[in-house]
This record gives sequence, structure tokens and C-alpha cells, in this order.
Amino acid sequence: LSAASFTISGPANYSGSGTSFSQTNAPAGSYTITYGTVAGYTSPASDTKTLAGGGSISFQATYNVLSPVISVAPSSLNFGSVPVGASRDLNDSAQNTGFGTLTGTASVTAPFSIALGSPFSLSPNQNQSVTVHFAPTAAGTFTQTVNFSSNGGSRLVVATGTSVKTG
Repeated sequence: LSAASFTISGPANYSGSGTSFSQTNAPAGSYTITYGTVAGYTSPASDTKTLAGGGSISFQATYNVLSPVISVAPSSLNFGSVPVGASRDLNDSAQNTGFGTLTGTASVTAPFSIALGSPFSLSPNQNQSVTVHFAPTAAGTFTQTVNFSSNGGSRLVVATGTSVKTG
């Protein structure tokens, strides 16, 4: 988390950015580690450590996301070649990688459609399969964007497919 910062106060003072720090041969005494705020995250509580002379001071901080965050995989769907009048389904997965409930929808335009999985409501770390349907009615190469919109952000997935006339 590059926006994270910290300050260590005590017999010697240190400050920096990031979520971890280590200093060897620190002077003996009591040190207080204070973490900076990062938008959209909870900051870790301050921590106090007491060191003997020549000791090492180190920490590893954990910031937690406050809101839901959408993650979608894969980032593209290739339906390959599908005869005119036939169809094929492929799955994408929407996941809540944040906190709180993620609510959203997936949408796409013809000759693709969302067959299953939209709208969705996901708890933290929960995922749901979203089925994209390709049903071409004419020959050609088709590319559309599947739009995942949610209260935890938006993601785009490129869907491609080719259709050929048979017979």
C-alpha cells in the first residue's frame, strides 16, 4: 500500500512510507509507532515497543479496505467460431475483494447477452459466476464490452466471437 505512512517516536525518531519497517541497533527505550491515514482504509492502531540497547525495531502494518471492491476474471472472453443460429456460453467471475456488501450488474449488447448471474450481491471474499451468451444471427466477427457496474467500482471485459454460415 504505497500511500501508507508511519512515524516512530522514542529515543530515536523514524518516519517513512509503506507498511513495514526494520531498524537494527536502535537505542534502548520505549518507542511508539503511529500509522498515517489512507483514504478508503482503516489505519492500524498505534503500537508501543520497548527495546533493550542495540535491539531492533520492526513492524508490519495491515490496512483494511472500508468498502466493497469488485474484481472480475478473466478480463476477456473468446467464444471462438460459432455457426450462425447456434450459441455458446462462457463464464466470468465477479468477486468482492473489499468489505461490506458488493451489489452490481453485468450488461452487454447483441449478439452477446447475460444469461445468468446478474444482478449480483456479494459478501466479502464471495464470488459469483456470470454467464455470457453468444448467439450470432449473421456471419462476421463481433467484439463487445461486458460492463460490470457496482457500488465497488466498474470493470470491463472484452468479449469476442466469430460467426460463420454453414451449409
